[in-house]
Amino acid sequence: MLGVAAYVSIAAIGRIGASVEVESGAMLIVGAIGLAVNVAALLLLRGGARESLNVKGAYLEVVADTWVRWG
Repeated sequence: MLGVAAYVSIAAIGRIGASVEVESGAMLIVGAIGLAVNVAALLLLRGGARESLNVKGAYLEVVADTWVRWG
């Protein structure tokens, strides 16, 4: 993790002041995959949310995550 953080930091410092084009196609694909995973998690956790406080907490966290990202 520290290696990845160092790599990202060095790359970010190198890009300061540079004009970088955002790859919107890749961002859209990754966002759609994230939404699909959140919806799948919601469907899996929905039934157990009534029976367990822990599962309900996980369910509400996924609901909040989905709302913040897509709401």
